[in-house]
Amino acid sequence: MKKAKSLFTAVPFIDNGSVEREYSSRREFFKISAAALGATVFSHPLILSAAEETQIGYRRASTDWMADSKFGISTHWTTQSMPMKGESGSFKEAVEQFDVARFIAQIDEMGADYLIFTPNHAEFFFPGPVPEVEAILPGRAMARDLIREIGEALKKRGKHFILYYNLGYDIEWQTAMQYYHPSDFEPYIANLCRVVGAISSRYAGILDGWWFDCGYCLESTRKDTRLTAPSVKEKKYRFPWERLTAAAKKGSDAMLVSISPGANIEDFFIYTDHQDYWHGERGYFPADRNMQARVPLSKVCPAPASRYCPNGLQWHTWTCLDNRSWVHLNKDTPAADPIYTKQEVQDFVDICREKKAAVTFNVEIFREGIISEKAVKFLAGIK
Repeated sequence: MKKAKSLFTAVPFIDNGSVEREYSSRREFFKISAAALGATVFSHPLILSAAEETQIGYRRASTDWMADSKFGISTHWTTQSMPMKGESGSFKEAVEQFDVARFIAQIDEMGADYLIFTPNHAEFFFPGPVPEVEAILPGRAMARDLIREIGEALKKRGKHFILYYNLGYDIEWQTAMQYYHPSDFEPYIANLCRVVGAISSRYAGILDGWWFDCGYCLESTRKDTRLTAPSVKEKKYRFPWERLTAAAKKGSDAMLVSISPGANIEDFFIYTDHQDYWHGERGYFPADRNMQARVPLSKVCPAPASRYCPNGLQWHTWTCLDNRSWVHLNKDTPAADPIYTKQEVQDFVDICREKKAAVTFNVEIFREGIISEKAVKFLAGIK
C-alpha cells in the first residue's frame, strides 16, 4: 500500500528567524512553533507587502450572478451541529458521513441559486485537507475534501458557492495563529493571509466568494469592538483589510468578498472599500425562535431601495428562515418551523429580484448534512 503523504510536508510557517521553515512531522512543528512568539514577517507569494498594497488599486468584482439570483441559502453546519438523534461524535466522523448527494438534491429542490456554506463557527475546523491549516494547528484539517465535493456538485448544476470564514472566538486556534502575541500583531496577520490564500488557491474554479464574520475581533474603530489581541487592543487599531482581501482572491479576482462588522448594522458601515458585496446579516438576539414568529420579515430585513447600498456595495441580506440560533444545537430535537409565512417570503424575494438585490436564507441542517425538510418544502414553493 502506498504511504499517504503527510499534511505537514513542506508547509511554510513563520518562525522567530524570519525565514520559511518546512516541517516533516508534528513533533518538529510543535518544537519550532513553541519558540515562534517573536516572529517577524517575510515576503511570501500569498501575502502582499505594505508597499505592494499602496501600489495596487482595488477593482470590485462583478456581482452580476448574485444580482440575477432568485435567492440563495446558507447552512450553519459546524462542530456544534447535532444529529437528528443521538450523540454528535467527532467532527472527523461528521465530515466522513456527510451525504453530499442528498445535500445537493435538497438545494436543487429548494430552487436556490447559490450556497453560503459555514464549515466553522465558534470553533475553527476545516472539512478539507489544507496543509496550511494543519501546519497552524494539527488535527484541524480533515482528510475528506468536503469543500471540493460540494463545490464541484454545485458547479455541475450552474450554482454558485460562497465560503464562510470566522475571524474570531476559537481561543485555541487564535493562539496557534499568534493572535495573542504580546507585542506584535503582524505574525497573526501573515498567518491569516496564508491560510485564506491557500484555501482560495486550492478551490480556484470552485469557490465564487467569501463571507468573513466577526470583523470586530480584528479592528477597534467602533464601540462594539471585541478586539482582544494584546499588541493592539489598547490602540485605535485599523486592520489591513486590503491584505486579507488580496489573499481571499488568490484563486481568482472574480471571487466576491464581504466582511461583516456585526449584525443589524443600520448605517451601512464598512471597514474597507476592498470588498464586493454587503454582508447583510439581520437578526434579533437573544436567539428566540418563538419571539421571531411575531416579528414580520419586513422589520427583520428592510427592503432594498436599489441594487447597491449607500456604501457602494452590492446589496445583500442574510437572515434565518427557521432556527434563529443559526445552528442546530439541541440534542434529539426536530428542526424549527419556518418563522415567516410563504407570502411574506415571496413578497420579499419579488422585491429583491426587481431591485437586483440578493437575499440569503439560512436553513437548519443536521450533523448528517441533511437540511430540514420543512425548510426544503417551504422554499420549493417560492417562485
